[in-house]
Amino acid sequence: MMPDSPSRFTRLSKVLAACLLALFLVTVFSPSSKEYLSLVPGRTLPCVWNLITGGLLCTNVVEVVFMIISLLLLAPIIEPVYGSTEFLKLILIVDVAMCFGTFMLAYLIFITAPWDKKGRTLYSEFDGFHGILAGLLVAVKQIMPEHEVILAGLVKLKARYFPSVYVLLSTVIIAGLQSWHDLAFLYLGTYSSWLYLRYLQHQPETSLKGGQMLTQQHTAVKKLCHYQLWH
Repeated sequence: MMPDSPSRFTRLSKVLAACLLALFLVTVFSPSSKEYLSLVPGRTLPCVWNLITGGLLCTNVVEVVFMIISLLLLAPIIEPVYGSTEFLKLILIVDVAMCFGTFMLAYLIFITAPWDKKGRTLYSEFDGFHGILAGLLVAVKQIMPEHEVILAGLVKLKARYFPSVYVLLSTVIIAGLQSWHDLAFLYLGTYSSWLYLRYLQHQPETSLKGGQMLTQQHTAVKKLCHYQLWH
């Protein structure tokens, strides 16, 4: 079973949660703002900020509550190991990578789609924190792959399976809602996080990169877990 999290949420996670809530409230009180905050490939130029805001924008109350709670719970696991700067960097890299990847994919589909469907692709609204959440679960998998969580007091699940289970369940929900465009953020967020953490992440203090950091991270998380259990 995964050890207890620290009693307080991290300061950075609170700031990020406030940002998610603020963006949601903006769309509630000004619905027209959604088309400028969501990633709309046909409007990304000149609205380049939607390469960042698109991945942070939640547009319904159930989604924003779930994402905020998930962020607050995952941050105390990831941030003590990576540090606040690297944790924020991970979120921003996953955010921009999946938004840019979706932007490129939309134009690829635009080029190859029948003439009567071209505009629909470029002016679809892509938004949601679900892609970044998938990326954070990849980080948890990297940090503590063998730790178990007991779900609903019945099912034991190792952290190494968190991303796969989340992606599977999210895909089923997306299919049920027939909101197929949400798959872009889900899959690109997952793979961009894995690619960055596995091959590109750099720790200046040790000059280690990507997979070379995994052993050190496992040692660090064991120390963190020991501290949380005995203090």
